[in-house]
Parts: sequence; C-alpha cells; structure tokens
Amino acid sequence: GNLLDMSRIEAGALRPELKWNALAEIVDGSLAAVRRAAGQHHFEILLPKDLPLVEVDYFLMEQVFTNLLSNCVKYAPAGSTVHVTGRARTAEAVEVEVWNEGPPVAPEHLGRIFDRFYRVTDADRVTGTGLGLSICKGIVEAHGGRIWAEAIPTPNEGHGATFYFTLWE
Repeated sequence: GNLLDMSRIEAGALRPELKWNALAEIVDGSLAAVRRAAGQHHFEILLPKDLPLVEVDYFLMEQVFTNLLSNCVKYAPAGSTVHVTGRARTAEAVEVEVWNEGPPVAPEHLGRIFDRFYRVTDADRVTGTGLGLSICKGIVEAHGGRIWAEAIPTPNEGHGATFYFTLWE
C-alpha cells in the first residue's frame, strides 16, 4: 500500500477530494487505527474547539495522522505520551504539531527525514519501510501545505521527535 501511495504521489496522480472537515474527527479516526499497536503509550490531543474546519481529503489526512502517530509510538519509550496540538495561524491556515517523549531527531537527519526509504535510527529494532514520512510529505503538499521536523533538545520539557505541518499556508 505504501509503495502504491508513493507511486501516485511521485507521478502527480494524487488528487485530494477536498471537503470541509474537523481535524479532531480525523485525529479520532487515526487514533482508532494506531491504538492497537500503541501498547502502553498514551495520547494527549489538544485541539481547540474553535479550530476552523479545514478543506481536506479526510482519508488522506487520516493517513498523515496515522503515519505520524505510528512513527511517534515506534520511537518513544513504553508508557510515554504522544501529543497532538493544533492552532489556527490565520482564518484559513492551520498548524499541527505531533510529538513524542522519546529522543529528539538529531539535527543531521532533519534534511532527509522525509526522503523515501530514509530511516533515522534503530532500523534493526523498529519495523517499517521508511516510506511513512515521505507519504505524509506528499499528502500535505498536495493539500497546499508544508511539513517539517525540528530537533528540540529540551529533554526537561519531554519533547522528542517533533513534526509540524500546515494546511493552506
């Protein structure tokens, strides 16, 4: 499935079916898929009630959240929390932050973390193809947004791998 999605993205054949959606509903759908594999992880979702609706393809954005949440679970210690926050940047633009309480992404990996087949660490311990984040990038960009990761070296605040994306910049 990931290879097919990646092929569609690279061929420019990804055409989101845009409809107005609440991000909270999309996140809830993603959580249902991720909870089975989450084990002892916890989730904290902080999306303001007044967050504007976004014109997105529900299923594609659900895949973005599923991939980001799954990635955060894979690399965070058991029993830790994965966080999702969102805020309105303007009346039309929304910014989302997804982060775990594991180790931050080393700065030298930030430039390539969304490349196809790129794996940062623990490739022998963590399963996956290295396509999940690349697919996220293709989907977010097809929606007119931008996605990036930051190294937040503040272990006392509990931030680990931190991913941001905007919709309709």
